[in-house]
Amino acid sequence: VPIAQSIPKFIFFEGLFGISGFRGVFWFVVRFGNCFFNDNRLTDRFLCCFDRCFGFLFIVALAASSDPTPTVRTSSVLVLDLQGDIPERVTDDPFARMVGLEASYGIWDVTEGLRKAAADSRIEALWIRMRGAGISWARASELRAALEQFRASEKPIIASSEDFPVTENALYLATVADSVFAGPGTFVEFNGFYIQSAFYKGLLDKLDVDPQVVRAGNYKSAVEPFERTSLSQENAEQLRALLETQEAHFVDAIAEGRNMDAADVRSTMAEFGLGSSEDALRRGLIDGLRHTDQAEHALKLAIDADLDDDLSLISMREYVRVPATQAGLPRPGDDEIAVVFMQGTIVSGSGYNAGFLTPGSVRSALRRASESDRVKAIVLRIDSPGGSAAASEAILQEIRAAGREKPIVVSLGSVAASGGYWIAMGGDHIFADPMTLTGSIGVFSLFFDVGELYENKLGINHDVLRTAPQADMLSGMRPFTELERQRMQQSVDETYAAFLSLVSESREMDISRVRELAQGRVWTGRDALEADLVDSIGGLQDAVAFAAETVGIDRSTVRLRMLPRTPTFFERLNESFSVRARAFARRSLSSFEKDLLDQAQEIEQLLETHGSIQAREPFNINVK
Repeated sequence: VPIAQSIPKFIFFEGLFGISGFRGVFWFVVRFGNCFFNDNRLTDRFLCCFDRCFGFLFIVALAASSDPTPTVRTSSVLVLDLQGDIPERVTDDPFARMVGLEASYGIWDVTEGLRKAAADSRIEALWIRMRGAGISWARASELRAALEQFRASEKPIIASSEDFPVTENALYLATVADSVFAGPGTFVEFNGFYIQSAFYKGLLDKLDVDPQVVRAGNYKSAVEPFERTSLSQENAEQLRALLETQEAHFVDAIAEGRNMDAADVRSTMAEFGLGSSEDALRRGLIDGLRHTDQAEHALKLAIDADLDDDLSLISMREYVRVPATQAGLPRPGDDEIAVVFMQGTIVSGSGYNAGFLTPGSVRSALRRASESDRVKAIVLRIDSPGGSAAASEAILQEIRAAGREKPIVVSLGSVAASGGYWIAMGGDHIFADPMTLTGSIGVFSLFFDVGELYENKLGINHDVLRTAPQADMLSGMRPFTELERQRMQQSVDETYAAFLSLVSESREMDISRVRELAQGRVWTGRDALEADLVDSIGGLQDAVAFAAETVGIDRSTVRLRMLPRTPTFFERLNESFSVRARAFARRSLSSFEKDLLDQAQEIEQLLETHGSIQAREPFNINVK
């Protein structure tokens, strides 16, 4: 058939780049193309178009990767679009950004951009455009601190939402501005916070699946969704504490930004709900109702620009690529600080694996940092809910080995709990954001007995031959015996005891005090500081400044080395083509469908822990 003419091209791409994801797409079309198209010539034209589109996108991506340094005009306004998420870190992958599968910058990029802009005489003002911010609360807190530092430069800041609704997330950031505008007739969210937890016991009962749970820590609630139909008293207690801390932090920020009393902010929150921008103006939450052109007019007035001229705007997406020296900051010296990003669920293994943190990937990055004569200190940026206890211990040993060569400062991101907190014990000083989720010092092991599911629902029977009574204990076809449960509990208790001892030694805290703070309980960074689980409140910028001070380097001249290296375009395409396809498809899902998908993924992740001891935070902690 004519379609076979494209096979040599596919073999070339596959042999050169190893694009397994592309293989799946290609062979789907090859095998089923003629089923969709009755005319082979039409099928061939379709594939020709597909190949040309792929080649065009590839060429555009290469061109985008070689963009020259942006030009910043005098009297420019820096534009920060609060749209979607700002992740921990982004790659230099122009193809992913071009098709909307990755943000233009990470949290470090934007905070560093604001630091440069504060010193850049060409930047006269900052325009925050609220366009549906979806950033986590910890990163929002870190970004707000950077905005406040920019504000100290006394350059004007104006925030506007145009025709987008104003979420609490966006309002929290926008209240740093001198003036906050919303589009007429738009919605403003100001209704407080909640945490919603899903429970699967009813589903498992219907399927005749019996979860076999072994845990240590009264607050270790990661397994609760499979045992219960509602929150336990301990879990409700810790989640309530998280909500109250979140609300207090939010209320303080709004009160300060809007020059209101905290009591008035709480009263407004209780009454407002989801109101109009007009009502928000009456209650003092915003300063005025403005369309885009009117917001630009306000900016011109703020910087004394000619009202008849166009504003000179530069986006944060472009500005992050402007060298610090062009912004007026000192030229970096030879001394370096290595920033090692540790993101994702902790699992055993080595090499790059999207969404996971492995001992092998950590080992490579830390050794590059510790063995370099130019690197004087190491900053670990941890953003992990934990995972395998064994892998967490392996990562800790790599950190301690690096720590014998260089000082190590730890910066906790949105979440650094359980195994994420375990590996933080390798640092000399720990920074946490006020809204970081941390602690969760506890462990669990989860097994699923699906024997009755097979027999009662599927009609499949099993017969077993053993060489020893416990040979099939992990088969999943039967529940634990009492002896097996005791053995598993002993293993979990020993891991928990090791966790307690580790925290006691690292934090120089009496073991009895650690036991009180542990039990699997999750703390915010704000509360963790009071409990002495962390040393300071601050973000990644603060950790870098502290590391520079520790080794006697001027922060303004320090050179940063970001590790591990970001994977290339083709490495990422080969690793996560299907992940990107799901991300692209997810954009068309309703909120209900997204919620179901998230729950399915959580169940899938827990199923993967079958037969291992986990140091992992509770699931479903998402303050909304």
